[in-house]
Amino acid sequence: MTDVAYDDRSLAELIDRSDRLIVFDSPMANAPVLYESSGRLDLDGLKAAIRIDEPKGYIHCMCFGAPAIVFYAGRERIGELTNHHGHLLRCNLWESDAPICDPEAFLKWFDDRAITSPRDEWNDAIARQGQSETCNPVRVPRSKTCRLRE
Repeated sequence: MTDVAYDDRSLAELIDRSDRLIVFDSPMANAPVLYESSGRLDLDGLKAAIRIDEPKGYIHCMCFGAPAIVFYAGRERIGELTNHHGHLLRCNLWESDAPICDPEAFLKWFDDRAITSPRDEWNDAIARQGQSETCNPVRVPRSKTCRLRE
């Protein structure tokens, strides 16, 4: 991990340097490939779909995260993101997980590529939330300072 600010720009720079992405079922070795693209439309679409906020303290979801999106420049692996329940992102650029400002845009990026697991997990969490007042996996406090793209 490097000392990069928690912002959309550092992530956008990583995506801009990428010429290919691979979406894996998980960040584990030998995880199945769900999607692969070297198209700028896919890379730029992901960049547009992700807006993050700087965490107000250290956040670390205890799961591995799924799916995992790995970025390449040529043959070099230059970065990785993992989805954490549609409301947090883990990235090799930062120490802490970062809150996603617009989960719907992020989930739609997966939907548009027929990657169903993030939406399925989100919908299951919403259904569980309706069944229990103590279970609240979807509502995550989001800062009012979520940055908008310029």
